[in-house]
Amino acid sequence: MPRYLVQRTFTVGLKIPLAGVVVAAVLVLGFTGVASAASYKTGTFRAGSAKGDGVTLTVRSGAFSVTRISFTETCSNPDDSFTERITFLKGTAARLDGKIDKNGRMSGSYKGRGGSMTVTGTVKGSTATVKGTESGAFTPPQSTGSYTCRGSKTFQAKLSS
Repeated sequence: MPRYLVQRTFTVGLKIPLAGVVVAAVLVLGFTGVASAASYKTGTFRAGSAKGDGVTLTVRSGAFSVTRISFTETCSNPDDSFTERITFLKGTAARLDGKIDKNGRMSGSYKGRGGSMTVTGTVKGSTATVKGTESGAFTPPQSTGSYTCRGSKTFQAKLSS
């Protein structure tokens, strides 16, 4: 008897061809994969304030664009350290855009002369978890000492109405 016609008996006494069981398993697994894909709304998401710590980003299908993200960074060298606000503002030459995968994971970055800003996170429904991470070098005017600056902050952004 060919292998695909082998019968299996389940505890309820049903006899089903093994090929039928395999097809049913593939269909079930295929549909659960589709169900796990993220569902999110598009539009403008905001968290925090417009002058202090905060983020504003636009979410489209499969992509996002940060208009503004701001938080505190720490700059240090062997002799000194200080904290200051770092703010990224979208402009004609400055774009912090990224992709959103089928599971709602976001990733994008901007690299400029002064350093880099990376945004990662997830978006689901009308909420986006957004982590901004910044790093760069800084030499104050009329100074010979250089500083290494780093900072990060995670925001829970909500879809604006």
